[in-house]
Amino acid sequence: MRVIGVFGYIGSGKDTVAQILEQQYGYTNYSYGDLVRAESVARGRTKDRADLQATRRECDATFGKEYFPDKIVEHIVADNAERAIISGIRNPEDALIPKKFFGQDMLLIFVDVSKKRRYERLKKRGSERDAQTYGAFVRQEKRELGIFDFVATEKLCDVAISNNQGVRTLEKRIDTLMRNIKSMQYKREQKKQRTGKHGAGKQRKGRHGKKGQRTR
Repeated sequence: MRVIGVFGYIGSGKDTVAQILEQQYGYTNYSYGDLVRAESVARGRTKDRADLQATRRECDATFGKEYFPDKIVEHIVADNAERAIISGIRNPEDALIPKKFFGQDMLLIFVDVSKKRRYERLKKRGSERDAQTYGAFVRQEKRELGIFDFVATEKLCDVAISNNQGVRTLEKRIDTLMRNIKSMQYKREQKKQRTGKHGAGKQRKGRHGKKGQRTR
């Protein structure tokens, strides 16, 4: 699979999934977060969550929601990347525009984790930009849901990977997914070859007619 998109809610482990795909499967990460952070700094803002959300809203309103997705596609094409990850997906357009461009060569993964488990991970991470209490975490997620259409984006996902356990279990699930992808691609190529052969066979039948008959 040339392009794999990674989507999930706050604290689901999206970056961990992207890191595994980078380190173990040779993918290059193209992050919406990096694009928004660069844009935020260029506008004289910080890289904290509130400023990044404000920057994203402004760009979406000024240039349209296709602004950052178009940039992601441009970067992947310019680099001629054979294996690319798209991380930091938020709005449906973040997934739809690359999906439309790459077609069957893109798969969108939903990293599925319970809300309680996501909060526990954020608390353990201890980042200043993360909520420090469960109530603050719920409010933070509610704000993001008001800015980004996460529910609609989730519906666009092709597969889901549960990440309620540890990293070792996650690695095994990703490995299973990658094996399935490889098998799926192989079957697709075999189907194309069979279709090509059958098409040629139909042409021969048209020239020779039914068995035992001569065509004029």
